[in-house]
Order: sequence, then structure tokens, then C-alpha cells
Amino acid sequence: MQKLLNLQPQTKVTTTPYLDPETLKALLNLLKPNYKSRFFIKINNTIHSIPTKEINFFYSADSNTLMTNSQGRNFVIDFTLDDLEKVLNPDSFFRINRKYLVHIDAIEKIQTYSKGRIQVNLKQGPVMALQISRAKTKGFREWLGQ
Repeated sequence: MQKLLNLQPQTKVTTTPYLDPETLKALLNLLKPNYKSRFFIKINNTIHSIPTKEINFFYSADSNTLMTNSQGRNFVIDFTLDDLEKVLNPDSFFRINRKYLVHIDAIEKIQTYSKGRIQVNLKQGPVMALQISRAKTKGFREWLGQ
């Protein structure tokens, strides 16, 4: 044991390893999540690009997932809401209940009710007022407080 203790101070590295800025930048990019920045929608024979900042919300209806843009137009997309939660930036989008995933900029006002219930009024869309599920209420309040 004494021999090991005597050798230990000699094997310690006293200099810090050097990382060049390019390597460090590449490593940081690997850690940064890659969120979807746009969706491509086919309308008739044309494919349109819709940036995520122009999307108000996604919702499920009749076994389809639809996207509503800032002009109030609805488009059917090939994603489930569960899939969308994984590919969208959580700073911008929040799943308020089983059927709706909303963009923070699409919220016009928030109303609170008894027992901590919350209702969100959206700026545009087929349904203007949406109930936040009880399970999502705490997470929604935290999301708003970011």
C-alpha cells in the first residue's frame, strides 16, 4: 500500500487538456437538440413551407392531426401529437391536453377557475377557448413562467 501511495502523486496530471475552439463548438452542437423549424405541406400539386413560428397550434380531430397557421388555415399533417412533442421546441409549444399542442404566441388570454383549473383563449382557430387538463396545469404554469 505504501508503494502505491508513494507512486500516486507522481502520476497526477498537473496541466489541463487543451480543446481548440472548433472542437468545442462541434461538441456543443452535438448537445443542442435539433428542433423542427418548418413543415412542408402539400396543397393540390404544390408543396408549401410553413415555418413553426407561423403555426398557432396542432390538434387531433377524426383520427387526423391538423395544423393551424397564423392566418387561421388548417392543414392535415403526417405526425401524431406525441411525435410533434418530440420534434418541436418545448420553449415555444406546449401540449395543454390530449387534443391540443399550442404555440405560446397563439395564446390571447388565460382564465383561471376554481380548483386551479385553467382555460386558454386562442387568437384564432376552430375552438377559441380550450381547457387545460388537470395533469398539465402545473407544467403549463411553469412553462409560462420561463
